[in-house]
Amino acid sequence: MVATLTFLGAAGTVTGSKFLLEQDGRRSLVDCGLYQGERTWRRLNWQALPVSAGSISDVVLTHAHLDHCGHLPALVREGFIGPTWCTPGTAALAAIVLRDSAYLQEEDAENARLWGFSRHDPPRPLYNAADAEKAITSFKPLDYHQHCALQSGAHLSFSRAGHILGSACALVTIGGGTVLFSGDLGRTRHPLLLAREAPPPAQSSSSRPTATAPTQPTALSPTRSWPRPSVVPSSEAVRSSYPLLPWTAPSWCYTPSASSPRPARYPRYRCTWTARWPWPRLTCIAAILWARTCALASPPAWWISQTCTQRTAQRSRCG
Repeated sequence: MVATLTFLGAAGTVTGSKFLLEQDGRRSLVDCGLYQGERTWRRLNWQALPVSAGSISDVVLTHAHLDHCGHLPALVREGFIGPTWCTPGTAALAAIVLRDSAYLQEEDAENARLWGFSRHDPPRPLYNAADAEKAITSFKPLDYHQHCALQSGAHLSFSRAGHILGSACALVTIGGGTVLFSGDLGRTRHPLLLAREAPPPAQSSSSRPTATAPTQPTALSPTRSWPRPSVVPSSEAVRSSYPLLPWTAPSWCYTPSASSPRPARYPRYRCTWTARWPWPRLTCIAAILWARTCALASPPAWWISQTCTQRTAQRSRCG
């Protein structure tokens, strides 16, 4: 059976990175990130993946940012029991990030319960601290340039990406082809981090594309000429003029087209929390009204000046 590459996240946006590699019914997931930003994207964190979490054999993390690892505790909660491959630096940082994220998830749910701004009773977090600890125990550190055979039958090796501590590009060999997942790339010069390495050779590469995609996975064909995607922003370009592993986005991922334009962004001065809960806005209005009331209640400058002049004149007559 041919290998397929499916984009389960980071389609139409740059968060929620999830790339599913599948061959002969065995699956590996490269990155497992949270959607962040507008409410339109954050609601996708609550949607179930199109494949069962228990059917995924391995997870590979490129680095420890939340949009690349933050959904892992939710995946564990849904039934994932396999290993999570990452560099030692990513394992150390991701443990901090996931524990902090679980605390914030629980805190948001508690605030929603106390203040009643949730439609659910009781509100529940996306995952809790226990789920984060289970996800952390699944980490399997792998050094740079060390080759490893995944449980799905694929082979993995990391190369330095220079983005943050422990960040890496993941080179996966599967089904007779190789695909390079760049993750996030850093600068060539950095005062603390080593520069990113030249990427290893691959027959396909992925760097969080935001372009349109076919609706169904296409069979791998090493002789087929693949067209470039129709919409490829320069900052998130897909460097794959000859991909051997075709990809597709699920139906619930956003794909820009004339019939489904990009959701309108909120203005800079308005956040989704303020729009949903009016107390911060009312507090600001009350503060402005109080300041204006105090300004009106204080005597004007001309009255103070006239009063001082009269008192000076009275003192001169009396003295």
